[in-house]
Amino acid sequence: MGEDSSSSEKAELLSKPWFQDAYKSAVDFYKRDEQLDARDRLELSKAYQSIARAQFLGGWLGFSCVFLPPFAYRYYKTNAVRGVRVPRNFMLGLLAMFVTTRWAGKYMYSRKLAGLDPDGSLASRSSYEEHDEEATPESKTSLQRQYEMMKLLDGGFPAKWAAYFYMTYQNPGRRLPNPEVKLEQLKSGTSGRPSSFMNQRDPLQLYSGPAFDKKDTWPGSNTAPNGEEAASRSSWDAVRQSTNAPGSSWDRVRQHNGSKPSRLHSTPEDRDEKEDVLSLDHPTQSEFDALLERERKGEDDEL
Repeated sequence: MGEDSSSSEKAELLSKPWFQDAYKSAVDFYKRDEQLDARDRLELSKAYQSIARAQFLGGWLGFSCVFLPPFAYRYYKTNAVRGVRVPRNFMLGLLAMFVTTRWAGKYMYSRKLAGLDPDGSLASRSSYEEHDEEATPESKTSLQRQYEMMKLLDGGFPAKWAAYFYMTYQNPGRRLPNPEVKLEQLKSGTSGRPSSFMNQRDPLQLYSGPAFDKKDTWPGSNTAPNGEEAASRSSWDAVRQSTNAPGSSWDRVRQHNGSKPSRLHSTPEDRDEKEDVLSLDHPTQSEFDALLERERKGEDDEL
């Protein structure tokens, strides 16, 4: 009964109109994302960074243009800023920030699209290739791939897309997965439950990525880490071999100490002098008692 109810819930979920729309959008994005190369991703990241920067500057410019003029006018008339309705002025400034943020983002987005397609040829070519079954992704130019991706994403959430394209530019393996494969896994029940953020092995990607994919061997080892000798050798054996290797830190310490034998070997005169110093600094019990006796007798003589 439990399996039948879960399968019916999955079937009901898959038949929802909003799910079908989301799935279609995910498939369209994956197809265009799969065609991008490293240069396309870097250029798209820069484009969406410009859109995000324009939204930030445009929003604060709109807020300043509405919030600050009443204070300036009041100060010009009365040499004071009293009498300005700050709450109302602040709310009007927030409204202006919202409007100018959207306007600045749309303006920069349209400007970036026009920069990719100044004569409108890419727009007509993209609409033609959507209905052409013989069109292949290899026939598209770099500008056309960027144009189609920006046309699909529009200008919303530019900071998120700038971070995504730059992240996938550095590590293409972090692209979004194929939604068709994920849907089949969902239907078959093999998708599994995704782990939470804090339960991941490296949630902040501090020790993973392209720079950490290659595993280096221990210093001084002549065998690969996948060899039979490396497999049968324990971790402490590898550490001992690395410390005994020529040029290691311990090897340099041994050479440094061996080059100065005077510190390791002392003459009999040095040992006698050292013993005298130790005897003065640390007297025996009999010597200490004799010293006390002499001091006591000296005090008695003075008395």
